[in-house]
Amino acid sequence: NAEYMGGSGRARRGPLHKAPHMRKGGVAFGKQPRSFATELPKAVRQFGLRVALSNKYAADALYVLKDLELGSFKTKTLATRLTALGLDSAVFVDPSFNVRDRNMFWIAARNLHQYRCLPPIGANVYDIIHRSKLVLTPAAIVELEARALRARPLGYARPDLEAEQSAAADAPAQ
Repeated sequence: NAEYMGGSGRARRGPLHKAPHMRKGGVAFGKQPRSFATELPKAVRQFGLRVALSNKYAADALYVLKDLELGSFKTKTLATRLTALGLDSAVFVDPSFNVRDRNMFWIAARNLHQYRCLPPIGANVYDIIHRSKLVLTPAAIVELEARALRARPLGYARPDLEAEQSAAADAPAQ
């Protein structure tokens, strides 16, 4: 290109589409993708899960079923069964709902928007509060209990702490 060769008196600028001061050029100090997401501490999340579970229990909206076996993959069959039980919207928690092990109940319920099937590791406060009922299996109860009580929760008082404090108060001063 003769325009950029020597002797024309023009500076060697490089590609014009990148320089911010040129027409159709780049943007100086453009927007940078960033995330302002915050995470709650683990103890707060566990405390929230415990509060959500206890609220469902206090409201008589917590059900325990022996198993969530279904004879067919039909969504219509499951919908009629659940409406007969009086479950208008519910969260079903069972260890068999993990990604690799799809069962008939999960396949039949995945097209019903008012129901949610979760493994115990995926149970969260939003889904539990958002649906009117909570349906658990005995295996799910064991896993949820272990998950909700794994770390020392907020406001947790050690049972032996009061005994230690009263023993220290009763001990003679030296």
